[in-house]
Amino acid sequence: MKVTALSRREIFSRCLELSARKPSSHIVTFNALMARLYWKQIDFRQAVENADLIVCDSIGIKMVVFLGEKRVVFRYPGIEIMEEIIKRGTRTFFWGAKETVVLKAAEKITQKYPQADICGIRSGYFNSAEEKDIIEEINRKNPGAIFVGLSIPRQEILISRIKDKIHRGIIVGVGGSFDVLSGTLRRAPGIFVYAGLEWLWRLFIQPWRLKRIITLPFFLIDAYWRILKRKSVLGE
Repeated sequence: MKVTALSRREIFSRCLELSARKPSSHIVTFNALMARLYWKQIDFRQAVENADLIVCDSIGIKMVVFLGEKRVVFRYPGIEIMEEIIKRGTRTFFWGAKETVVLKAAEKITQKYPQADICGIRSGYFNSAEEKDIIEEINRKNPGAIFVGLSIPRQEILISRIKDKIHRGIIVGVGGSFDVLSGTLRRAPGIFVYAGLEWLWRLFIQPWRLKRIITLPFFLIDAYWRILKRKSVLGE
C-alpha cells in the first residue's frame, strides 16, 4: 500500500480525471486511526489496498511516511477534496449520515456554491436490499463523484465491495464531513487545521471521543516499532 506523493494540485487533477472514467475509482483519504485498523483488520487492509488512490489525511501519516519511507507526502483532507470537486460543478451524489444531516449538508453546500450539481442524496442507514436500490440510483443518475460518509472501517469496506458495480466516477470516503457541512459539527479553526491538530479540536467539542482518540499515541508507538524492525510502515 502506497500513500501518494502527488502534490495537492496533482491529487485534485487526478480526481477530476478519474471522475470522468469508467468504471468507478475508489479514493481513500488515510489517517492515523485508519492506519491502526489497517495493521490489525484483514478486510479493512484489503479494502484500502484495493483502492485506486490513497491520499494522506493526517499529520501522523505524513510524519511516519517521511520517517519510515523517506518520502514527502502532502496532506489533503477528504472534506477539502469534496468541496473542491463540488466547486467545479461536478455532478455529485451524497451518501451517509442521518437523513436530516445529509439533506442539510446538501442545502448548505448549494447555498455556498450555486454551481453545485448534487444529483442524489441517501442517508447512511440502509439494509442490503436498500443498498442495491442505492447503487441502481447512482448508476441511473450517473454522477462523477460519490461521497460516502460512514464510520470506519465500514465506509472503505463498503466502497471496495461496490465499486465494480458503479459505472463511473470517483467514490470517496469522507467520514463525518456531512456533519461539518450541515453545521451540525463545527470544523476546527484554521490554525488547528494548518497544524494538523483537528483531532484535538474534535476532542474539545466532543469529549466522548476520548476513548477513540487516546489510541493515537499507540499509532506512533506502533509506527516507530515498525521502523525499527525495518518493516514497511504502511504495509504487512
